[in-house]
Amino acid sequence: MSTPSSSRSYCKPQYTSENVKDAVAACKSGSMTSIQAAKTFICCNSILHIFRCVLWSCPSMSMDTRFLKYTKCLVPSDLSILGRLYLNKQVISLLSYRGIPDSKLLVLQNKNFLWLLKSLINTSIELLDEKVVSVFPLEDLTSYTELCHEPFFRQLILNSCLNNVHNLKMRAHIQIDKSKARYMFGIIDEYDVLEYGQVFVQYSNMDSKNLFNTTVLTGPVTITKNPCHHPGDLRTFNAVDRQELRHLHDCIVFPAKGPRPDPNEIARSDLDGDEYTVIKDEDLVPLMTENAMPYDYDAGIRQEKLDRPITKSDIIGVVLNICEQDNIGRLSNLHLAYSDKKGLDHPETILIAAGISKEVDAVKTGYHPYTEYEIIQLNKALGNERPDHMECKSYKSYPSKTILGMQNNSNTIRLRY
Repeated sequence: MSTPSSSRSYCKPQYTSENVKDAVAACKSGSMTSIQAAKTFICCNSILHIFRCVLWSCPSMSMDTRFLKYTKCLVPSDLSILGRLYLNKQVISLLSYRGIPDSKLLVLQNKNFLWLLKSLINTSIELLDEKVVSVFPLEDLTSYTELCHEPFFRQLILNSCLNNVHNLKMRAHIQIDKSKARYMFGIIDEYDVLEYGQVFVQYSNMDSKNLFNTTVLTGPVTITKNPCHHPGDLRTFNAVDRQELRHLHDCIVFPAKGPRPDPNEIARSDLDGDEYTVIKDEDLVPLMTENAMPYDYDAGIRQEKLDRPITKSDIIGVVLNICEQDNIGRLSNLHLAYSDKKGLDHPETILIAAGISKEVDAVKTGYHPYTEYEIIQLNKALGNERPDHMECKSYKSYPSKTILGMQNNSNTIRLRY
């Protein structure tokens, strides 16, 4: 990749053929990239001659350099870096629906609380490393055994713990061991070696200082993508090892075969920089139930067509429409309430789940599945009660019998004592 001389004042070469390993390590295997404000996703290809590549990037992501009219450089906006994974209410509900025992999910939550308690007793560099900006040499401070008694770092640990407890109670933000789950970008199998239902996953070991110390995952894995609300959005795949894909790591490779693209079955994904939840923890991989029938998200979407050129007024109207009709949060809360009262596979709950996916893409399609009146009617149909785990102060609460209700009760008891 190269840049024209007109843009060299805004860009600078980061790596050349003289330091190929650093270039590969920095870019990992994929990057969500923009060029003149157009988003795309690029990944490595082992066939290309890497010694002839020169990577360029803008030193600033500010508007004045990123969206210059004549800038031709590729601007990496997000890399396939190592990401620790957290569960949320939607993923927990889908795991429970797929047959994962509630006891295992409660044990996982208890482990999170135990980890926080240990952080208050011992020097916890790992906790601070997650929550605090990287301005302190935290790894160098591990030699100080009394670090947790130092007032400043003690307060950092306390605030980090309080933040984690709040996320556990309000969002069911449960951390999974970094060796058992990751966030990863999704890409397509351009070598056509994967069969339908197979994936290739090679991840870097986060505990290793060697960036090239990777592990190829094999066996059953659970994959989903946020937001995930439909029962078919959480799916089980078989991870396989293929030599043709060994140059790709820290991303998940989906097959190009099958009656329907596997990513499209997961919350209508289109591999344009979507990030997936990849779980290999044996306790969280549903093997006793089959993947639910995926929803046909593309059905019923009305594409508005103009018989004239698009004007600036049209663009302004779209932006205002997005600001006025951003209903993702309201629909997600409705889905939590309906799934608790009627179940995840109830027709009304499934329609709301499909509506959320369409609402996410409303920025691109201009189609909003629910009007303001319809959302109000959905709220009225539930009455004046909401499950206790939603913490809705404007409604009466009732004790939920789902896994989310059990976790909420467990959290409430801990916070009380």
